[in-house]
This record gives sequence, structure tokens and C-alpha cells, in this order.
Amino acid sequence: MKKLALLIVFIVFIQVMPVSANSYTRNNFVAIMYHKLSENPSEWSPWCTSPQNFENDILYLKEKGYVFKTAGEIAQNPPDPNQKTAVLTFDDGYMSDYVYALPILEKHGACATFFVIGSRLNYSDYLTDDTLKLLSQSPRAEIGNHSYYLHLNAYLTIKRLHIKRTPNYVLNDFAHNKSHLEKMIGRPVTSLSYPNGVYSANSDRLVHERGLGNITFSTGGEPYVFPTANIVGRRNRGHEDLITDIAK
Repeated sequence: MKKLALLIVFIVFIQVMPVSANSYTRNNFVAIMYHKLSENPSEWSPWCTSPQNFENDILYLKEKGYVFKTAGEIAQNPPDPNQKTAVLTFDDGYMSDYVYALPILEKHGACATFFVIGSRLNYSDYLTDDTLKLLSQSPRAEIGNHSYYLHLNAYLTIKRLHIKRTPNYVLNDFAHNKSHLEKMIGRPVTSLSYPNGVYSANSDRLVHERGLGNITFSTGGEPYVFPTANIVGRRNRGHEDLITDIAK
């Protein structure tokens, strides 16, 4: 019985991919994950950095010869492995996406994908309906799916929901958020970021099959295979991290 129990634990472990701290760079491709931008030093953390750091990251990437693409762009046209490509992403849908990130992107001719939690819109510190619409109208911004309620669950709960053979809660939540965002911005939402970087092979397959995401993102070192994309791993950009360590 002990051996059987250990086997079951092992199977569950390999079915759900946990958040990984490993950086991801391969074939001149880098995907970077930001969250909130703030000018207040008391907020700086692994999940919040300054607008100046974000701007300096873009300047460094440009200096190193990277071109900027949105998630949707690399899903439609996979980048040339011989060309340095950077995908900048923001998770959660903070107001700083519109206040700080967008002006910096427009100033330097870069672009980013903003993964929004639909249920957090209009809450303090998050995008409002109006600022989301304004953000979506910029050619420098793509709006992506980061779940409606799923991200509000605890980490272990999200893992259990993905383990289910048919994770209906997860799929229905992504479908609801996709529809909600599309109605607001008037254009398709085709890119998806998994809350806490957690997913299963089965749920990701169903996300693609049901048209909930043409390209999906996690964290860590998942493979990006040319000319098609599997789950794309990202490196989190915390305040103390160095862009020189993230992108060579």
C-alpha cells in the first residue's frame, strides 16, 4: 500500500507544473514577467519595481539588439531563431499598466502584453473599465487573459483544480474572462497567462483545443519550440533582479 501511495503522489506531482524560479532564455528569445510598477520605494519587491527600472530594461534590450513582440504576434508568426526577440508581459492588470508602462512603451517604440484578471477591474490599484479600454487602443499594448476568479484561489487550490481529469472550473473561468474582456475592448483576446504559473498538460491542451488561448504562458523554463509554441516560460522581474542576468 505504501508503494501505491508513493506512486499516486508521483503521478500527481508530474501532472501539475509548479512555479519555477529558473530563468528562460533560448534561441535568442526572452520572455519577461512584470507585475506592478511604482515610484514608492516601500512597495518595491519581487512583484513590484520602479518605472525607471522598466524603462532601463527596455533601453538595455534595445542596445543588445532585441526586437519587441507581443504574445499574440509570436503566436501568429514565430520569431526567427537568429533574431533576438523579447516579449514583455504584465500580470494581474494594475493601474500602473496604463499610468507608467504604456507611456514608456510608446516613448521607446516597444510593446507588451497585459494579462488581466477580469474580477479585479475597478478595484483600488487596478485598471478601471475605462483605462483598460484606453490601454487596449494603443498599438503598443495587447490585452491577455489571466483568469476571472481563478487567481483569487489559494495556490494549492489552483493546483487541485488543474489536476482534475476535466478541469471544468478552470476552463469555464478562462472562457468567462475571455468573453468579458473581449466585450469591453472590442477585439479578440488570444493570449493566456496561467495564475501562479500553475497548469497541467491536460488543461493546457483543452485551453488550446477550445480556442481559449493561441499561446499560453507560465513561469520558469518551459520549452519554446520553433516554429510552434508550447507553454512559454518567463523570468519574473523583481526589483532587485538585474536585466543583465535575465537577457544576455
